[in-house]
Amino acid sequence: MIDVFQMYKDNILKEPVAIVSAIPVSGHRVIVTFNTGETKIYDFTPLLDRPVFQPLQDEVFFREKMFLDYDTVAWPGNIDIDPEDVYEDAEPLRRLSTLEEPFTNIPQHKMVG
Repeated sequence: MIDVFQMYKDNILKEPVAIVSAIPVSGHRVIVTFNTGETKIYDFTPLLDRPVFQPLQDEVFFREKMFLDYDTVAWPGNIDIDPEDVYEDAEPLRRLSTLEEPFTNIPQHKMVG
């Protein structure tokens, strides 16, 4: 028998997934660490044809303008992505090849107020 009350309680008490660290690597991929403690790699390439993500086709813009905004990665121009989507679609992190050296110095924006 399904315990509907327990399912409801589990969903209410579950902390939303948040990205706490992001490092761009080669291509349009980002190594992301979540508030769950998991680290994964997310590939933005499939999203680049969508109008909102088209500015990210420029790899320099993608790498150099990325920042953490609240609980996700973002770029100037109100470009961001739901951290739950990143969590669900990202692959488990494996050892980086020499072609995937991370870029550093990613600015982090904090909530004000």
